[in-house]
Amino acid sequence: TEGLGLDFDSMVGAITTGTAIAAAAITAFKVTLDFAQEGAEIQRLQDTSAMLARSMGFDMDEIVAAVSEASLGTVSDLDIMSSASKAMMLGVGSSAEEMASLMEVAAIRGRALGLDATEAFDQIVRGIGRLSPKVLDNLGIIVDADVTYAAYAESIGKAASDLTEVEKRQALVNAVIADTAPLLAETGGLTMDAAGKWEAMSAAQQNYWDGLKADLAEAGSWWAEYWTKVYNDRIDVRAYNLLIEHAQAL
Repeated sequence: TEGLGLDFDSMVGAITTGTAIAAAAITAFKVTLDFAQEGAEIQRLQDTSAMLARSMGFDMDEIVAAVSEASLGTVSDLDIMSSASKAMMLGVGSSAEEMASLMEVAAIRGRALGLDATEAFDQIVRGIGRLSPKVLDNLGIIVDADVTYAAYAESIGKAASDLTEVEKRQALVNAVIADTAPLLAETGGLTMDAAGKWEAMSAAQQNYWDGLKADLAEAGSWWAEYWTKVYNDRIDVRAYNLLIEHAQAL
């Protein structure tokens, strides 16, 4: 009887262990698929932002490198791509160096107002892109549009009334950078502080995981293709769904 009891306990233990291993495998598989799906979105942003940059005469790799350096590595590559794409679509920034200068402005202005560099940069882009100095006021950047346009028009030999929207945006870009120059000079420029070190760690961590997920994008796409075909072919998948629900309930 004792032997039977031990055999039964061993069997139960083996079943429990096997079930735990199966559940862990299913969980790991699901995490991998989730990563692959997120990676596909990351890959899409990387590809479309690069194509957008090329269509406008820019190089997204150069933009990412310049803006990342200007932010002291406190902004992730993906956030830079997203923000730079918004800037390009709104006609803000004529070069990677100019975008880097705007990021430096955003970072130091944002610190004074409790905003992260990405949020402050997006506000600057929105204010310049929409030709709305009032948006820039939120960052303490005071720009008189009429004076700014008149000064820029004179510098290029035009009347202020003849400026195009592209030229007006360039005038605002110049004004925003010039308005913050004294602050950067007084503070010695953007420096790495204790909070910045945590931000840099967070950005580096995001870059690592974003890269890993992007690498899994193609490897996991077969799953989406397979189930797309299944659903399109109207195959009954209720049994599969019940299996997954059972596994998740373990």
